Amino acid sequence: MRRWWIIGLMILPLAAKNGIIDYISRYDTEETGRRLVKILRERGIRLFSVIDHADEAKSAGLTIAPMKLFIFGDPKTDARLINCAPTMGLDLPMKMLVFTDKKGQTHITYNGPLYLYWRHRVPVRCEQKLQKALGPMLDKLAKEAAGIAP
Repeated sequence: MRRWWIIGLMILPLAAKNGIIDYISRYDTEETGRRLVKILRERGIRLFSVIDHADEAKSAGLTIAPMKLFIFGDPKTDARLINCAPTMGLDLPMKMLVFTDKKGQTHITYNGPLYLYWRHRVPVRCEQKLQKALGPMLDKLAKEAAGIAP
């Protein structure tokens, strides 16, 4: 019971933002997306799909600011997390959203792993090393794509 209380304290800041981690990119949506794809390829991370929400809106006769959803991951890693909590399948593979806001700033945004572990009640001791490694890895991907990390 105590460990859930401790996890709750760790999650509180993320829950206030609905678990969303967001960075402002130094680049526009296209370049940030290109950088993300390049980084994924360099690291051997599989890119499953890119959904261009702006193009889809345009095909429906609507206009939205540039926005692309990148769906990526490693089937082996995803399977290990799904074995910990089957509902993780709702949020895996991982996703990053690159979009331009109303002020013209480009964002790269994703669901924080701690929030996902809490949301899906992933046991703390299940795949502990993987759970600890996923957050820093995603953070590094987002920051590199945004041009705010080496």
